[in-house]
Amino acid sequence: MRRVARARLAAAGLVSAALVSAARADVAVQVFLLPSDGGFPHDVAVDADGIAWHTAQRSGQLGRLDPATGKVELVPLGRGSSPHGVIIGPDGAPWVTDSGTNVRQILGRPGEVWVPESGADRLVVYRTK
Repeated sequence: MRRVARARLAAAGLVSAALVSAARADVAVQVFLLPSDGGFPHDVAVDADGIAWHTAQRSGQLGRLDPATGKVELVPLGRGSSPHGVIIGPDGAPWVTDSGTNVRQILGRPGEVWVPESGADRLVVYRTK
């Protein structure tokens, strides 16, 4: 429980720093629950189409969340996989670092900060209005 509280505190600090330029902007918070086998999300990156990709570290999967529908898909990355980081590459595809197969960001479009809450199996997005 302490780990989740610390993660939320760190996330709140990052959100505050990211939104400081929007001094009096309203902020909307939306929480997306992941399946119970969400795999302990670690990192999240948002592509140009607004799809939020996250690494499901404990289950060896790459998660794909469509915020418009709330639909979550989990893509298995193979035996022994333990994905850690995800970014959107220059080709627009998610690129994953994976310590399990030897192969931490908070990214988003302007006005957005995405935060993975590993202990709660969910992703949270903060948006300026």
